[in-house]
Amino acid sequence: MKIYSADNILPISDEPIKGGAVLVRDGRIAAIGEKNSIAARFPETEIEEFGDAVIMPGFVNAHSHLELSILRGFLDAYDDDFSSWLIKLTNTRREKLDERDIELSAMFGALEGITAGVTCFADIGRYGEAGFRALCKTRLRGILFQETEFSPDSRTANVDFEKLSDKFESIRQRETDLVKVG
Repeated sequence: MKIYSADNILPISDEPIKGGAVLVRDGRIAAIGEKNSIAARFPETEIEEFGDAVIMPGFVNAHSHLELSILRGFLDAYDDDFSSWLIKLTNTRREKLDERDIELSAMFGALEGITAGVTCFADIGRYGEAGFRALCKTRLRGILFQETEFSPDSRTANVDFEKLSDKFESIRQRETDLVKVG
């Protein structure tokens, strides 16, 4: 058990608390209120002071593509033409990015999210393994969604779908308390 205090607590579901504290027990918020009140209720509990800071819930990124983080800005010229954007993205992934690049991109995106205060991702990925591993390694919460790519050849669509289904099920078997498959 530990008490975290700061000049400002922003509980979201209630009014901000000046000079507040949050009691965390077993990784969960157990109490929130004014620091003196929380400290009096739990006198033997260690207090970590953050001073002139705000303690608040983490942000949720409800639509991310962690594996594409490395391409930020690369596709901006195609913003007004979805078809061209999609073709450029698909070709770049296939021709320029290997598995290691995708892994690093997903990890970069997860770490970048942490620095921005994001603690939970809904990540959509063509290479679902990359987002899954990045979320697990960083101990972030998340829901992973498997993206399907438009098959360029309808003759391979069924085979492509089966491969995606198998990969999706493989990831589902490794869900954790923090990272789920949607």
